[in-house]
Amino acid sequence: MTTIHRTLGVTAVIVMLGSLFLTMRSDASTGDFYLCYTDVKVIAHLLLSGGSPQRLWLQQEGRKQYLYLQQPTEQGFTIVDVTKPTKARVVSRVPQGTLTTVGSGLAIVDEPDSPTAGTSRMAGNPEGTRGGGALSRSVLILDVSDPAHPRKVQSFSGVTSILPDNARGMIYVANSDGIWILSHRQVLRSHPCSSSDAISPIPNCD
Repeated sequence: MTTIHRTLGVTAVIVMLGSLFLTMRSDASTGDFYLCYTDVKVIAHLLLSGGSPQRLWLQQEGRKQYLYLQQPTEQGFTIVDVTKPTKARVVSRVPQGTLTTVGSGLAIVDEPDSPTAGTSRMAGNPEGTRGGGALSRSVLILDVSDPAHPRKVQSFSGVTSILPDNARGMIYVANSDGIWILSHRQVLRSHPCSSSDAISPIPNCD
């Protein structure tokens, strides 16, 4: 009988503690709990040639994510595919220039003008126009819709200011010749990878 009474006593204590615990949990507010970022770990590391990156941009092209790394001006910038962060890889390097804007499939890059430059020239226009003011820098507009293969689409010299308007698909460029107004839009282009994915905005040549 003594053993039975002890067993019943222990059982009663366990039930009482369980009820007390449940009561405390039901009375707890959401303010009693909080998220903490203690599970932080390195999942990838890339060695880069050239100087340490000075600015970073993250850009989505199609289903892919790319990280743009601006290195010192004379060393250009690097494009890294971070679609799968654990398998990040460098896909392209532009050897010189300062990346100023990335968006809508375009990148705008500043380069110092040569001291002897005397004209402002638009790519594809061999005539260009004469400028009377002091020249400051050249600007390249690159098509980066395929970040692995950046393509120059326009260039200007003697640029004093530039303003992208991605909402309207416009770019305004100022130099000694006045204001240049560019419009841009995305179009589908074929690529040499395969016919099955020719309509993809990003060639998948892996």
